[in-house]
Amino acid sequence: MAKFIFRLVFYLIFWLGGWIGLRSLPQGPELLNRQLFLETAKTKSIFGVGLAIWLVVLVVLFFYRHSFGRWDIFRFQADWLNIFLLLAVGLLLAANFLAIFLIKEKNLTVLTLCLVGVTLYYLADTLFQQLINFGFLQEGFSKIVSPPTAIFGAAFLFGISHFLSMMEGTKFPEALGLVVAAFFLGLVFAFLRLKYNSLIPGFLLHFSIYLFVNGPFLYLLTRRKAIC
Repeated sequence: MAKFIFRLVFYLIFWLGGWIGLRSLPQGPELLNRQLFLETAKTKSIFGVGLAIWLVVLVVLFFYRHSFGRWDIFRFQADWLNIFLLLAVGLLLAANFLAIFLIKEKNLTVLTLCLVGVTLYYLADTLFQQLINFGFLQEGFSKIVSPPTAIFGAAFLFGISHFLSMMEGTKFPEALGLVVAAFFLGLVFAFLRLKYNSLIPGFLLHFSIYLFVNGPFLYLLTRRKAIC
């Protein structure tokens, strides 16, 4: 139990601390903009924060190895789900890149640089979320409770932490909807982590969601719909 408490404290410091830390930066809340790829003036901030998240990922990996004696959580099984998710990520990357050629109000070179920065930023962010929630935390739960309870516990804390979106001015009903959506997504991520004994399937699914929701491809689709 003492080890679990230590792991839980570590999780809270890095997960909640990451939420609060990002939002305390001068441009923190602006880096959560769903159309961040258009914010070409913030390219340096995007790359800087992305690099900081990558460094945090390395720290969490070190503590994961120290806490559990292994870090074999990136196994890739060439089954239909992983191949499908890998193809989805590849197609979304290609669609987002091609979409920037249709955005006329921004300089293409700068927009390309910003899109690369945003992609690396969300890549790091997705890896961190998967690692700390469904790697470190779920592994800690699995040492003291049954697998279904570990899945529920990891998903619950992943979901409930999204109440911190209220720090950005989100209204309570909207924050509650975000929490519920994150909880059910967390159940999927945690189930995939248990089934495959790997973070790869959940990571690919999570990253594909970010690429679709935050990329220029969806921006063009919604803008065209608004025009029509």
